Amino acid sequence: MRGSGVWRAVLVVALVFAAVWACVIAWWRLGEVTPGAGGILVWLLLVPVAILSALWGVARIRRRRAMAESGSDDSTATGDSEPGDPPVAQQPLEILSAAASLGCGSDAAMLARMLAELPRPRLHPTLRDRDGLPVLAAFSAELDTGPTEARLRSGSGRRLGEEHLRALALLEPVALDLFDAAARLLPPLPEVEERVIAGLRRSVAVQPRDSGGVHVVAMLPQDFPQALRGDCDAWLRELATECGLDPRRSTFEVVVEQDAGGVWRRIGKLLGEEPEQRADWQLLLAAASSIGERGLHALAAGGRLARSGSPEGLVPGEGAAGLLLRSGAAARAAGEQQAPVLAGLHTSAFDPTISARRAARESGDLLAAAMEAGAVSRDDVAMVISDADQRPSRSVEAAVAASAACPELDPAAAICALGVASGHLGHVAPLALLAIAAERTRDAAAPVLALSVDAPSARAAALLRSAAAEALSEPSRTPANETGAAPGVAA
Repeated sequence: MRGSGVWRAVLVVALVFAAVWACVIAWWRLGEVTPGAGGILVWLLLVPVAILSALWGVARIRRRRAMAESGSDDSTATGDSEPGDPPVAQQPLEILSAAASLGCGSDAAMLARMLAELPRPRLHPTLRDRDGLPVLAAFSAELDTGPTEARLRSGSGRRLGEEHLRALALLEPVALDLFDAAARLLPPLPEVEERVIAGLRRSVAVQPRDSGGVHVVAMLPQDFPQALRGDCDAWLRELATECGLDPRRSTFEVVVEQDAGGVWRRIGKLLGEEPEQRADWQLLLAAASSIGERGLHALAAGGRLARSGSPEGLVPGEGAAGLLLRSGAAARAAGEQQAPVLAGLHTSAFDPTISARRAARESGDLLAAAMEAGAVSRDDVAMVISDADQRPSRSVEAAVAASAACPELDPAAAICALGVASGHLGHVAPLALLAIAAERTRDAAAPVLALSVDAPSARAAALLRSAAAEALSEPSRTPANETGAAPGVAA
């Protein structure tokens, strides 16, 4: 809290002055030195001030370095602009289909309905920490990795690590659902068309890009080897073809992401691009798993594993999630059911050293800015979903921020934290959060807010709404900077 931060600073100043004075006075007495006015001024005032200045400078450098490493410098939702750059208008994206498979559930619609009642992480039957004690984890107990392993190894013969294999096994049903949706929803591609060229009627093949195509981006953990990424690319292409997705109308990209911040920046870029600069259809996939000896060791080695005496540690989790997105300007099929719309994304740099009260206030301001830019009243919001987990700092921040932004919501049923049930999802969390929020928006036919507080040095808030409401609200395309958003919030 802010008051505790002030008292902490006062205590540091007092300790530095006391330590310097004690050392100097002891030196004077032992050496039988009688200091003059200048010596007293230098040693009892200027030296402590110099030490405090050096400590403040070191702390500031460390804070800036931590923020730079997390990639969370002040930026707009497009991810690349500096604070002084002109605001970037966001173009809404329809969420045609969403899928998620997590340790606490394998269906996005079910997860959205049962969010407040999802099972909590439990002790893993085999994993142990460095003291030999069972580890609390959010894992899929009935996950069958055999078919996925056989399919991948049949092409290259490479052996997959346990965490990599579990991540891809979770990704397979998610990818199949979304590939099937893309194959069904993409407008039909005519084989040929008649054109008159030089007075003669000829059949000319239609280029796939003339009827729209889908760009598939699969985001994997950063420790995936380059060779395995190539195998995943071929595997995903094969799955897409089996689902009936025309290879001529799809492009694939397999990338690695370190954390949720990179995924939010990627989504922000899609929202910030003009429709003619991006593919009409985007299919985003992400998968990761910490359930295995290697994943457990990575958390424990960094002191980030939840265990006795570490309330701010992470609970290992696993999951896969995906979104099928379409530009708001893309053509719609006749009679097509309206889909939820990702109306805007707001991101903000975050100082991890600030008090809990200020952190909650800044996250609440971010939610308020998202509603203001989307011309949404707080009374219209059906739910606020966050990625907060068991860590007290995150759960308290998200709950207080949501209650401040939407005080009429029921804290038990309409302010929910996905991470409490799913465990640590890393770069999968943004897509999982949006997939569940999209399903909740579809069910409630009302706006839903998604709040990300997982990253140590960044925060994000997204507004989802029904397509009908989006069509009636042009202000949702207005950048937050032009609607009086809170300072430090970028649209």
